Amino acid sequence: MKALISAPKTASLILTLALIVAATQTYAGINDRQAKQQARINHGIANGELTHREAARMQRQQNKIDRKEQAYRSDGVLTKRERIDLQTDLNQTSKRIYRQKHDAQSR
Repeated sequence: MKALISAPKTASLILTLALIVAATQTYAGINDRQAKQQARINHGIANGELTHREAARMQRQQNKIDRKEQAYRSDGVLTKRERIDLQTDLNQTSKRIYRQKHDAQSR
């Protein structure tokens, strides 16, 4: 006899899978942004848009965000508030990278 999965069990399974996917996407989203920002910094160094001092400052900011993320994830959970805090830091750093790459300083 085939065992039928009840509607509540099916709903629970679907919800669990959705939460796993959402958590994975969030993790990937933060790491993707960090990788893209690091690539922008490296590109700025390579083509002379960033001085070594500016690049070092941007790298320190990236490292600070990395450490904060590790601290937040140390308990195994990244809360909504922590995610928002990381996204805010990434937004600010992104704006700083843009401003530094587009200022008219000689390299």
